[in-house]
Amino acid sequence: MIPWAVRYFRDERGRLPVADFFELPSVIGITKVERVKFYARLELVREQGLGLIARSSSVLEPLRGETNVYSIRLHGTTNNPRVLACAVSGRRCIVLLHAFKELRPRAYRRELPLARSRRDRVVAGPVAWVDVAF
Repeated sequence: MIPWAVRYFRDERGRLPVADFFELPSVIGITKVERVKFYARLELVREQGLGLIARSSSVLEPLRGETNVYSIRLHGTTNNPRVLACAVSGRRCIVLLHAFKELRPRAYRRELPLARSRRDRVVAGPVAWVDVAF
């Protein structure tokens, strides 16, 4: 089976928001243990791509009411980190759009508009992105 590409979204200033979130101190971002666990989940996404959804996996979950926005999360961790991603059809590619801590029940409502706008840029045409390094 051909693996999927997992890539970071790159904004117009050349920044990689999800990579930056992974590197922030745990007070703002995530712990080293959470980062290692996330990279393990991203490896599963690379191996199985959207096929994880068909298996009812908790690794890659479609967001209810959203088109082409998926959540990658860690259960039972201190920071409760989430990464929102989209798929690029025809390219077997998952692009990591946005990362945040879900510390409040309504966190998704506040974070989704940014992920949607990044998804729309990715889907609309060529966008700069960078492969995820594990």
